[in-house]
Amino acid sequence: MWKFISIGCLILLCSCTKTNFISLCPEPVKYSQESQQKLQQELMNIPEDSHIVQYLIDYKKQRDMLSACHQE
Repeated sequence: MWKFISIGCLILLCSCTKTNFISLCPEPVKYSQESQQKLQQELMNIPEDSHIVQYLIDYKKQRDMLSACHQE
């Protein structure tokens, strides 16, 4: 019986502590508008069947997840 009471008290005491969460998400790199426009022009010259296209799609998804991580 004392075991259950002790566990209950421990749970109550632990729930009273203040927790501080530190984000372990790295900051996404910020690119200038000029840099983004230059990249867009370069991407227009890549063939559609290039493997680079799939890599960039995956990279975009990862950047979106990283941005979402910082919004939480």
